[in-house]
Parts: sequence; C-alpha cells; structure tokens
Amino acid sequence: MKMLTLFLLFYSLLGVGCSSHSSKTQVALPKITIDLDHLPSLTYKDLFCATELIPLETTDNHLLGIVYPLLTEEYIFMRDNTQQQASCFNKEGKLLFNIANQGSTPHQYKEFL
Repeated sequence: MKMLTLFLLFYSLLGVGCSSHSSKTQVALPKITIDLDHLPSLTYKDLFCATELIPLETTDNHLLGIVYPLLTEEYIFMRDNTQQQASCFNKEGKLLFNIANQGSTPHQYKEFL
C-alpha cells in the first residue's frame, strides 16, 4: 500500500512539474546597429589613470610560470598553475612566502581554482 501511495504521489508531482504554460506573447527587442568603421579608437591612457611596474623577487629555486595575479591593498598574490602554488609578495616586490603544500590537513590547501 505504501508503494502505491508513493507511486501516485510521484506521478502527480511529475505531472504537475512537467506541465507547460507556454506564453504566446513575444517581447519585441530593440535593434541596435553599430557602425564598426567609425568607432572611436581607445588608447591605454583612456582606460587607466596610472600604471606602476613592480619587479617581483625571484631566485633560481623560485621562478614563476603561468600566473594569475590577485592584488590587495598590501599584497600581491601570484597563483602559479605550472608549479601548483601561490606566492605572496609585498608592494615592493619582495617574496614573503609560498603556499605550496597540497593536502587536507591544517596549513595545506585542497585545490587551486
């Protein structure tokens, strides 16, 4: 009896969940025409107000491969997918520490995203 009740409940939920309420009304979207031949040219100075070059400290034991930077107010983090580690630099470019211990215990990381 329980199986029959569960089957009927599942079947009624499936029937209600799969019913379609299609709307026949269509929304007219505006058409935007862009003239690619007459676009204004943008320069680097139009996009950024200032740039700063910060040479990062490297050694023979610590070279960066393909990196993904993350900048904060105080630090520069470089995620290196080649070596599966992240490096932390200060704003002057001095290497502070590496995060390179993969695992599931404290002071280790699980995975890089």
